[in-house]
Amino acid sequence: MIQARDDPFMTPDVIPELSELSDCTRLEVYPHGGHVGFVGGTWPWRPRYYLEERVPEFLRAHLEKADRADLSAAPRVIDREVSM
Repeated sequence: MIQARDDPFMTPDVIPELSELSDCTRLEVYPHGGHVGFVGGTWPWRPRYYLEERVPEFLRAHLEKADRADLSAAPRVIDREVSM
């Protein structure tokens, strides 16, 4: 689950607590991104969409760890600062 604190429709009040999430859910909270946003790059000519970069990054990291470690020890809540 990816959430921005500045989302005008989904305020920080709706960000779930760890106890409200399934054990297999990972929550990443960012200070900026808006609602369905997370657009960077040189808009409008070369936009970069964060989700299109984050999903492959997430999968790649987990595939690399799968042979080496127990993934259940990975943090489930990440509060990240991202510059776009």
